[in-house]
Amino acid sequence: MPRNLIGYGYILLLFTLSCSCHTGGSRFGEIKPVSEICVESYNINRMPLEISEMTPDSDETTVRYRFVSQNCLCDSNPIFVCEKPENWTVTMNGEEILPSKRRHMFDETDGCYVIAGMVRDGENIIELTGNGEISRTCIVGDFNVLPSDETGWCIAPSKTLKVAPLAGQGLPFYSGEVSYSQTYEAPEKIGKHILRITEWEGESCAVWVNGAKVANFTGKSLKKNIGPFLKTGENDIAIVITVSEGEAGLLNEFTIE
Repeated sequence: MPRNLIGYGYILLLFTLSCSCHTGGSRFGEIKPVSEICVESYNINRMPLEISEMTPDSDETTVRYRFVSQNCLCDSNPIFVCEKPENWTVTMNGEEILPSKRRHMFDETDGCYVIAGMVRDGENIIELTGNGEISRTCIVGDFNVLPSDETGWCIAPSKTLKVAPLAGQGLPFYSGEVSYSQTYEAPEKIGKHILRITEWEGESCAVWVNGAKVANFTGKSLKKNIGPFLKTGENDIAIVITVSEGEAGLLNEFTIE
């Protein structure tokens, strides 16, 4: 065979190998998704309470809060929270309740009243009687907060979250962390792989790879080489967004290339 033909064949072979390597996004191959992005976890939800009735008196004041519940909340572990409980006698649907001695939500001065098993379908009334200052109150627990024609909002059993705005999924008042996760399968030779986050809403965003925190940022985009943190086979990728009240806490997508 002529030498020039051998040379051309060798060049063609090199060009073919080069193209096949780069089509996977990395010269070592492609990371293949094993699972869809899912919302893995979030902290307990909360619903602020507004005063429905208040009867001021020189000796003591009575404050009533009304809220609506849908279906049984036995598995939601709802807790009523108010500040400075030592100034109030608290009743739930006419039955006196006492604050937990060891549990606090905002700080050490608040009172947490376990109302699991006392919440009934329809309207519920929490009444405070005493001489304390009116402060923030809320109900926290593993439930969804949904619009209601009766009181503006109602609580209902929680559902699995999707990759979508939190306000439309029963968390309009939520503040805390939301974790998004996905599993990836890496080849035997991993090399360089760039994780990109281009659209999200929240206060801060952290990236975890196989249990190790590899990035934390507040900007609107991230470009990070996570190759050194990957292993051959399945890898757990988690994106944890910190959300403040009134923000969506939404991650649209993240890609690896």
